[in-house]
Amino acid sequence: MATITEKQTRRNRVQFTMPRQLYEAHQQNLELAKVLGAIVDFNKDFERWFSSQVDQVSKELDRMKQETGKHKSAPAKATSPKAAPNDSSAVQSGHTEVADGID
Repeated sequence: MATITEKQTRRNRVQFTMPRQLYEAHQQNLELAKVLGAIVDFNKDFERWFSSQVDQVSKELDRMKQETGKHKSAPAKATSPKAAPNDSSAVQSGHTEVADGID
């Protein structure tokens, strides 16, 4: 049986960029799925990954805040490990845009 859920009237979005090659591969997958009568839905996987990333960023910012409080004369520097090119746990973009209330 289908899952019945309450329609959400307000959704939040995060937009990010990716290399053209990755985008084109994604588009090819979407087109093939459409031909096959299927859909590709990353929502749940992406939510879990993004939630983990948000938690990690929060912890790092808290650490930086504490370091800055100890050494007011020198601001703390952000450090983050570079992800491998095909590492599925990282987005290759350093920019995100948040749009609130997009229907």
